[in-house]
Amino acid sequence: MIEGRFFDAHTSAARPASLEIGRDRMIRLVTPAGLRQVSLDEVAISDRVANVPRRIRFADGASFETPANDAVDAALAAAVVLTVAEPTDNGLGGDAFALVWHEGVLHGLN
Repeated sequence: MIEGRFFDAHTSAARPASLEIGRDRMIRLVTPAGLRQVSLDEVAISDRVANVPRRIRFADGASFETPANDAVDAALAAAVVLTVAEPTDNGLGGDAFALVWHEGVLHGLN
């Protein structure tokens, strides 16, 4: 779990929160208001700049901020590696991608 602060986009008040990036590429954010769960593809993650806190922005304008840059990098790296190392186990029911050459035509299947 990555500890940080959650901003709900309705007020400027920061609330303590914990974030996890799962092997299924889902972000799970635990706040005092409950659990928020979204796909990694649905958020914007700020670039790492020295020791400036990282910000993870959600589609509704809410954000999570953490100074734990190494933890964010490690969680993102693990999610990317698992997508490549275990392509059939990176989502609900798994996933697979194949390139098939059939009768002179190349097909990409997902």
